[in-house]
Amino acid sequence: MDKQELLIAIPTKNHPKYIMYYLSKILDDALRLNIDILILDASDDDATEKTVEGRTRGGYRNLYYKRYPRTATLEERLIDVYVGTGYKYVWLCGDGVVVNLRKDISIVENEIQKGRQIIVFGQYKINDKEYVEYTSSIDFCLDCFSQNTYFGSVILEADLVTKELFVYCQKKYLEHAVPALYYELFRDGNIRAVYIYQSLFFDANPYKKNSIAMKEGRTIYAFAHLFYETIQKLPDCYNIIKKELYRWQKAMYDWGHLWAMRANGNLNLRIYWRERKYLRLSSDKKGIVYLLIVLCPHKLAKAIALIEDRIW
Repeated sequence: MDKQELLIAIPTKNHPKYIMYYLSKILDDALRLNIDILILDASDDDATEKTVEGRTRGGYRNLYYKRYPRTATLEERLIDVYVGTGYKYVWLCGDGVVVNLRKDISIVENEIQKGRQIIVFGQYKINDKEYVEYTSSIDFCLDCFSQNTYFGSVILEADLVTKELFVYCQKKYLEHAVPALYYELFRDGNIRAVYIYQSLFFDANPYKKNSIAMKEGRTIYAFAHLFYETIQKLPDCYNIIKKELYRWQKAMYDWGHLWAMRANGNLNLRIYWRERKYLRLSSDKKGIVYLLIVLCPHKLAKAIALIEDRIW
């Protein structure tokens, strides 16, 4: 890799063990490949900062750290990644999954040489194809919307992003500013993109157990309600596919996941009643199904989830 060709950006908060593990897995390969890593930290304490400092003192000159107030949102941190940093491409990663550089870097280099504006890794095939090139942003949005919501899946040509556009997305899409940014960038319908199927393009971080939304009991709000609003706000050029996008997370609403959400506090009568409109739009389940699950005693729901092997 050329200098400042690719930056791996990792936002984190209160996860020093995640970062310790992540760096142990990726730093040596990144240094050898001339890839920089930036940790964007909004933690309550300095444990993560000390972890990074220990590595930089150890000679990892490709590792950078930036501290933010603990109230800083993800979007407030990421504007510093995409705007004016001088890197050509940014690989936005979460601290819960570790990108597999040894496996993926030759693929990434090849796609960069082809002049891609956006490179997407995914864990499912698109119409039985493992490699799909796009020149239409409509087709790209329809096929890749789900995968583009995951940390670690997207490598974006960063110099496409202006401060004005990023701030616009922040105001319009709130906490979904970054995934929506991908579609605002290519609202004229043209794109140079590729989707690459990789069953193991990342390794799970063993310290991560659940998502933040899951821990906070807001999974349905985050994935049904908020993403419905985001899809609604996408530029008019995407209107022809918006109805299909509403059910972008159909697997979340299978029987096993619903019982798991009932067991772990992410689905109850209050949540169902509040989000029933969005559940109807996002899933193919009838209202009676949700009522059956939310009215089931918690202990019984937990036992069913265990039988279904869906305990999260």
